[in-house]
Amino acid sequence: MPPGGPSSRATDGIRRVLPPRELSERHNLRVSTDAKPIVAAYWQAYNAAEWDALRGLVAEDYVHHSGDAESHDVDFFVAGAMGLRAAFPDVRVEVRDMVAEEGRVAVRWVARATHTGSLFGEIATGRPVAIDGATIHRVVDGLIAEDWEVMNEGALRDQLAAEPSATA
Repeated sequence: MPPGGPSSRATDGIRRVLPPRELSERHNLRVSTDAKPIVAAYWQAYNAAEWDALRGLVAEDYVHHSGDAESHDVDFFVAGAMGLRAAFPDVRVEVRDMVAEEGRVAVRWVARATHTGSLFGEIATGRPVAIDGATIHRVVDGLIAEDWEVMNEGALRDQLAAEPSATA
């Protein structure tokens, strides 16, 4: 195995990440060429809170990366999504862009919701909020095997901050 693990190859001391097709061939994985419909169905299930449908779209060993956190269990991910819905029951993710290549699908999105419950221990404001983000999904054998999510949590926290009091 080359230094850096199975997804890289050392060449003259330089580590090179293998492209998805070469990586999948090397590890006997079938990269999904029809990945966009699978990812679109995932976002539809997420928006509809159809958790069983979402579970059916991800691999048994699904890994979700978000910031510094990582979960290796779709049930843990679903529990987090349900917690988000407790604070924002009307949350809706609008897919702005979806680009696919070699079994990976990049999605740029905006989530909009009304803040009716606590997410970080704050008092619900009743205000509408929006947060931009992006997720890259890796699809193997027709299932989402892994994804990486980034969003501007700081902007969300700013939107949830209490209004200054009139007497301050």
